[in-house]
Amino acid sequence: MKKICMTALLAMAALIGATAQDEKPTVSFKIPVAEGKTKSFAVALKPGAAPAKIRIDWGDGNIVESDVEIAVYDIYGVPTSLQGKPVGTGVVRLFGPDIASLDITLNAKLDEEKVTEIDVTNAPELIDLTAASNDIEAVDFSRNPRLERVSLTNNRLTQADFSANPDIVRIELINNSVSSIALPDEPKVEYLQLNGNPLGRLDISGMPKLKSLYAVGCGLTEFVSGDNTELKTLSLSKNSLTALDITRLTGLGLSNKGSLSATDNKLTELKWSEFPRIVNIDRNCFALDRLPVPENTPYRYTYGGQTVAVPATVDGQLDLSAQATLTGLADGPQPTSFIVVAMGDEPAELAEGTDYTIDNGVITFSRAFDSVVVRMSTQAFPATVAAPAVTTPFGVAVATAICKPAVAGATPREVFSLQGVSMGSEPARLPKGIYISNGKKIVVK
Repeated sequence: MKKICMTALLAMAALIGATAQDEKPTVSFKIPVAEGKTKSFAVALKPGAAPAKIRIDWGDGNIVESDVEIAVYDIYGVPTSLQGKPVGTGVVRLFGPDIASLDITLNAKLDEEKVTEIDVTNAPELIDLTAASNDIEAVDFSRNPRLERVSLTNNRLTQADFSANPDIVRIELINNSVSSIALPDEPKVEYLQLNGNPLGRLDISGMPKLKSLYAVGCGLTEFVSGDNTELKTLSLSKNSLTALDITRLTGLGLSNKGSLSATDNKLTELKWSEFPRIVNIDRNCFALDRLPVPENTPYRYTYGGQTVAVPATVDGQLDLSAQATLTGLADGPQPTSFIVVAMGDEPAELAEGTDYTIDNGVITFSRAFDSVVVRMSTQAFPATVAAPAVTTPFGVAVATAICKPAVAGATPREVFSLQGVSMGSEPARLPKGIYISNGKKIVVK
């Protein structure tokens, strides 16, 4: 009898062990095992569930209960924090069918190793996943129909597929390597953070619920929008956009307290229907006469440090007359100040009247230069006084003291070649070239 009982107990133990090993975890994640090192995470159960403990396998197949009951998920609540030491395979498995929220973000104070893999395919109740600052390369969300919020900032993702998540409203993917993002057929996304991903092109025309978009430093050369009337925050700084049309983004308007940030692009044109409350377009390529002039005074408008494109080489003269007198943000026409600087190891400001003359924005150089820029500022756009608009560098090929026919009664002046040979006193009869007369270069054309 004793032998039979012992055999039965052993069989039951084996069955329990096999069941524990075969049971699929709701969520699992992998982390490098380091002796004595811990991993912290936070978890919550689905709304409506009773607080309960979950079971955890820290990597050695031994499943234990959590020390405390797990809180119920609330978007404004605090999930339950847990901590333990990964061992064995380093695959931490969580068992609990009602898991709705998981946060495995690297905790700088408690964690020393980063999560490399995560599996949530057996978590149909998952609503919220946060896994920032890890080394995760991919996540399969195809079996998470209730997923609403994801934060995978600072990982190694190369793709982002949320096409099976009809309720997704918030996505944070800062600093990954994602080149495109897949969304459901009728997306409900309201908040999209894509900073630091190599997108190249971004089309939000199919995201009618979008309220906030951040796509800073994404290498964008094209941005496409539609009737995204709920969009109130648009951040597109540090890209390569040359033009931006926000005329259909009516939610950005001043009356809606909208905000546009598009600094450090290559913008030469901005179109709008109602100017946003906050506009930051510093360090673009707007000529002064093309800077946007809002119909109403915005709460904040920054536009300094524009780079104005000019030809790489000019034949002694640069025409900036379109920038000479502007009204802009002022009550009346304002003159533009021009400062000409020769570039080099030590940039030097050129002297007006000696190195060049200027007449209504037309700069005429008296000698050649390898590389020159012109700085422009005006009270028509007061911010340019502190952060002037600057032309792209250009070379001056020749001096422009162009020879004119002698005026009747004028005293003839002797003309010399560049080698010092006298060429007479009638430069108009000389062959084309550069000469010296009265200590100045002249050009015969």
